[in-house]
Amino acid sequence: MSKTVLPHTNWTDRDLVRVHRTGPQTDSCYPRPVIARFQFHCDKVQVLGKRAELKSLGIGVSNDLTYNQRQELKKHKEKGHFAYYKNGVLHVDEGPTHHHSTLSDPHKPVKLSAPIDA
Repeated sequence: MSKTVLPHTNWTDRDLVRVHRTGPQTDSCYPRPVIARFQFHCDKVQVLGKRAELKSLGIGVSNDLTYNQRQELKKHKEKGHFAYYKNGVLHVDEGPTHHHSTLSDPHKPVKLSAPIDA
């Protein structure tokens, strides 16, 4: 993660346990998503806390969910529900969808939708 993206960080290579891209290469003009696993939970929380700021820079940040978890969320979204995972448990608000800021399972890696500068 470049210091230009999160300028008040002092991360080194040791702070990231593993960083890799997902899926096959395509001819798309969009970069493939990146999975980043942090050594320390507080670094993950710091990145997730800057979601709105990163989104304004064109970088999406979310927790890495399983295929089944993504399908469950999609099903509820299609019904107009607000659904999210917190600590591995699905939470559903069946009222109109609205924005919530939540943190899912803290032990899962973070999925970034833009490249990470070394």
